Amino acid sequence: MKTFTFSSAVVLATMVGSVNAHGYISRPKASYKPNTVYTTYNGLTSASINKGFAGGVYNHEPVNNAKQFTQHWKATGYKSLRDMIDPISPGYGYSLDTATPVDVSSYTDMWWQNDEYKEGFLNSHHGPCEGWIDNKMVFHYDDCVAEFPSYPAKIPTDYSSCKGDKCLFVFYWLALHSPEWQIYSTSMKPCSKLF
Repeated sequence: MKTFTFSSAVVLATMVGSVNAHGYISRPKASYKPNTVYTTYNGLTSASINKGFAGGVYNHEPVNNAKQFTQHWKATGYKSLRDMIDPISPGYGYSLDTATPVDVSSYTDMWWQNDEYKEGFLNSHHGPCEGWIDNKMVFHYDDCVAEFPSYPAKIPTDYSSCKGDKCLFVFYWLALHSPEWQIYSTSMKPCSKLF
């Protein structure tokens, strides 16, 4: 049986206004610090972070902003969202680093949901997402809102690379609905695999 303390570095980006419920990882169930709004942002960034994004227009409809981001991505030189996000938003937000490991041996996906609006990913928050187990990327999608419109959003995830006594799952999501991107991250301590 594989278990791990679910670590979700959830990376989102800007929202118009002040909403405290962007969503959370519901499967495997993440644990968060008490008395925190764990869906709130941890940092801000924009296209100015890398000259490769120059020439892109990021103040249109969210779906078009995501297309611009994808078109300019290769020019940035980043190999992953993780490479872009970790240096500017270190740590994993409001999750507990002492959480109990989660058994993922029967899981084939990861669920993201927003209970307030009964959506998986907020429909206005188009942008890329990635999942990592330790140093292995287990999925990447250029526009998670478009790829996974259900409630909850169910992202196929291969947990088989969780080997040894510990592993860490990290989820990144960058929402591109505004020129100033908010970064959301949530995480937990490394997971354990039970034999």
